[in-house]
Amino acid sequence: MVFFNKSSKDLEEQAEADFDEAKREKLTEKNRAFKMKIAHRTRAHIDLTFIEGAQKLGKFHQANLTAIAKQLEGPDKPSYTPFQKIKTLDSEVVAYLPNFEAQQIFDLGGKYQTAQISVSEALTAVQSIADSIFHNFDISVSLSTLGFLRDEIERNPALAKSEPAAENKTNSSTEKDTTAIDKGDNAHNKQGSLFDNLVNKK
Repeated sequence: MVFFNKSSKDLEEQAEADFDEAKREKLTEKNRAFKMKIAHRTRAHIDLTFIEGAQKLGKFHQANLTAIAKQLEGPDKPSYTPFQKIKTLDSEVVAYLPNFEAQQIFDLGGKYQTAQISVSEALTAVQSIADSIFHNFDISVSLSTLGFLRDEIERNPALAKSEPAAENKTNSSTEKDTTAIDKGDNAHNKQGSLFDNLVNKK
């Protein structure tokens, strides 16, 4: 198949072109299926970017606090990617998300993992970004994002009422930073076992 002969750069360029086309063209019966395909890929990208942000920024947060406590130079802050590989039933495709939205979702994943925002805040913020994108695709449906968090809430309704941990904000003194490390290690455990499993798989 031609798909498998394409380079990674070609696939990324095609993914960006598909996203731009879905955004640019008005909805018609002819392009409805195409727009919905790109919308579903975009939703998958959003979910993966949130998980990636949780994993990378969660580790960065802990490493940075450790460096502060030991008066060492902190690590470089990790960054998002506008492209994600999405697994389908019989293949793998590349999906694209613009830099601004990818950065927002990546950061939200990190904030959730470090308990700076609650599960409800994460769901609302990410869904708002997604709905804005779907609106630009000119489709009338809203595809729910972060299904793994919604499933976790169904299994553990108390998560929906949990508040972000204020102690995870950066403190100025070494003693407070050391305390924040200890508390931060346990903060993400409150977020839900299913989400933790997803993060640890990355």
